[in-house]
Amino acid sequence: MKKIIPLLSLALLHPLIYAAGSQESETSLRGRDEGVKYNVVFYGTLESQSGRKYDVEYITWEHRIKDLEVYEMPSEAMYEKVSPTINRLKVNPKMSGARPAGGQLIKNEFNLVDVQKIEVPDSNIIWVYRPDEDQRNCTEKYTRPSLIDDPKSTLYIETAITYKDGKTNHYLAERNVTLYLSEKRRADSQEIDLRMPTQLPAVKVLTIRYRKREEDENKLHNIKKKKQSNDLVNNNKQSKKIKTARSEKEQAQRSSKIAKVS
Repeated sequence: MKKIIPLLSLALLHPLIYAAGSQESETSLRGRDEGVKYNVVFYGTLESQSGRKYDVEYITWEHRIKDLEVYEMPSEAMYEKVSPTINRLKVNPKMSGARPAGGQLIKNEFNLVDVQKIEVPDSNIIWVYRPDEDQRNCTEKYTRPSLIDDPKSTLYIETAITYKDGKTNHYLAERNVTLYLSEKRRADSQEIDLRMPTQLPAVKVLTIRYRKREEDENKLHNIKKKKQSNDLVNNNKQSKKIKTARSEKEQAQRSSKIAKVS
C-alpha cells in the first residue's frame, strides 16, 4: 500500500489546494471513487494558478468520472456585468436542459475518459446566480460582498474543456467543484502519494490520461517483490558480516591465549 502523508506545503501555497488524510481513492460520503468501480486510474499534470506544476494521479471530479455536469456559456442577454470581476446571471443554470421555454442555459455532461485537458481561463471572474426575488435592482442595492457571500447565491467559473478529438468548448462549472487527486513523488526510491484535493479556481491547466487499474496493482506487486528480494540480500549481507566479525573475534581470542601460553 502506498504511503499517504499530509501536504502542508501546498496548503500554504494556495488556500484552494489542501491536504486530506485518506488513502488513494477512498472518499468520505460517497464510498469509493468511481475510478475503482470502473477499474481505471486517471493521471496527468496539474499546473496551478500560481505556476507550480505537479505530476498527479487518481483524478476525479467530485469523486466521479462519468456524467459530469457543466453549463453552456451565457449570451450577453443572459447576464449583467456588476463589476470587472463579477457577472450576475439572469438565468438559473440548474434549471437548464435542452433549452426549455424562457431561454435557460443548456446543461452538458461529459466523461473524464473523453477529456484531454481542463483549463480555467480566468479564476478571478465570478459568475453568480441569485433567485429572481433577490436580484431586483441588484447593481444598486448590493455591494460585492453581499452578492457573492449571500447563501442563496450560487457561484460559477468559466472552464475550458479540450476533448480527445482536439475540440475545445467553454462552459460554466460550479466554482466549488473539487478535483480529487494525488501528487506523485518519490522518496528513498519509494513512490509516495500525497492527497491534494483542488478546487477549480486553483487550477490553470490539468492534462488528463488514463490507464487500467491492473497496471497499478502489477506495479505494486513488482515493487513489493523487489523490496522483499532486496531485504533478503541485505539480511544475508548482514548475517555474513556478523559471522565474519564473530570469526575474527574468536581468532583474536585464540591468538591471545596462545601468546599467553608462550
